[in-house]
Order: sequence, then structure tokens, then C-alpha cells
Amino acid sequence: MLRSTVLSEPGSGGSTFFGLLYATLVRAATGTQDDFRFTTAPDSLAVLTRMYTELMSGEFPSPPSPEHIAAARLVLAYRRRTGLMRLRPKFDYESAPKIEVRWMRSGFLELGEALSGGISTGPTVSGVVETAVPIFVLPAPGTGAGSPPTGDPGSTRDESVRAVLSALQGGGASHLHPVFVFTHFDRLSDQDRQRWGLHPSVDSDEAGRERPLLEPRAVQEALPRTLEYCAAHGRRVDAPRSFFSMVRTVGNNARQIALQANADQRQDPVYSTGQYRALVEYLGTFAN
Repeated sequence: MLRSTVLSEPGSGGSTFFGLLYATLVRAATGTQDDFRFTTAPDSLAVLTRMYTELMSGEFPSPPSPEHIAAARLVLAYRRRTGLMRLRPKFDYESAPKIEVRWMRSGFLELGEALSGGISTGPTVSGVVETAVPIFVLPAPGTGAGSPPTGDPGSTRDESVRAVLSALQGGGASHLHPVFVFTHFDRLSDQDRQRWGLHPSVDSDEAGRERPLLEPRAVQEALPRTLEYCAAHGRRVDAPRSFFSMVRTVGNNARQIALQANADQRQDPVYSTGQYRALVEYLGTFAN
């Protein structure tokens, strides 16, 4: 079973992303198509449930403790595709293709050094070195959010991400499939929205439609050296894929998430659900 790890720096929106990813999985697993299931360990379920409850109440989730983050595990299972899908046999979880998703919250500079063996203290990386699908959570260029942690002199986030990929390439995975999730996309300045060819009132649906345009621009602007590294190591590192996270807030209250009634008349947070669903589907291409 391939492993994916969500890698987020403090202040990047990683807690909100992981909580919304979990909320998306809950929705997908309760759908009528019966194409998807997921499981999580009991010690992971407690923290995920707490984050889910906060989001459903219109609150941004507070970051879990390092111990709870280290315990966070999700196993995603997908229906095996056949030429007879019209028959739609019962979903068999045990034989279904799966991928495991973990989470690590650490500065990328510190993580890169720990992965390469450059420091003896810092994040525990034993569960990261086997990652084949690293998911980097990054503030969108132009949002002014989530500056790299202090203590990172002379190094940009781009260089640190490249160093993490380089260290992972020397790890246990035979091939890397990097993913970048750009958060705080709703905080783009009017100038940046105009520069990217977006309407000032860009919403999650528009971001989804414009993703083929936004994806290369965001990566090139935020991570040019990382993009060069991926191109230079194309035999073992895929061209990165990008997704965008947007959360609508209530009026001028940037700390209150807007809620809307779903088909079951329950209140859900308003966020870029299409982007999260697309990410879940993309992870399914690596399930085995």
C-alpha cells in the first residue's frame, strides 16, 4: 500500500486542510455510489472528530498536539474498476485498492535536514521516508500568509521544499508524485487576482474551472526551484499537481466560517469542495 503524507508548516493552514479533507472523506464515504470507503485508527479518530466538529460549527480547527498529529492515519479504499461496472458488485473493502494518508506538521527546512540526516533532533521522520505522494500545504502566492518559520536564515520556502523532495527521493519510495495544496486562496489581493486573470469576487467554483490556468502559475511563482528540480529528475519525480483550498468566512469576521444547508438540511462549511474531491480522486490513481 502506497503512502501519502500531508506536510504543513505552522501557520500554513494545515489543520484546516486536514480537517476539511476528513470532512470531504466523510461525505464521499456516505454517498450513494458506494465507490469509496475509508478507515482510521481509534487514536486518530478522536482528534479528527474534534476538528470535524469545530468546522461544522463554523470554527477554524485549532492545531492538534504533535502526538495527535503523529497518530493521524487515514486509509482510503477505492472501488476496483472493471469492464463490468454496470453490474456494480458489493464494495469489498479488504480487496479494494488503498492508499494511506498521514500528516506531519513541521518547518520544511527542519524537515529536510532531518530527512537527510543533517540534524539529530527535530521531527520524527520514520513515517515520512516511505512517502510516495507528498502533499505540501502552502499559502497561495500573494496572500501574505504563513511566512516560513523563524530560524530559517538564508533559505526560502522554495529551497526548503526542494530539499525535502531531494531527501525523499533518496528514501524508500521508488517514484515521487508531489502534490501542492495552496491555501488561503480566498485571501488573494485584488491585484493578484487581476494579474492571474480572475474576477475580484473569485469563488471556489471559479477556481476549479480555472485550475488548468492557475496550477502552472501558482507553482511557477511560489516554487520555481522546486519545479526545476522535478523537471530535472523526471525519471523518478513526476511533474507536480496542484489544488486550491478556499474557505468562505462571514462578512468581515475572518475567524468565522460561513455555513450553508446541505441536501440533508445539515449545516456544512462553505469551502472548495470540488478541489478536495478532485484531490481524493487523484490519490485514488495511486491506490494499490
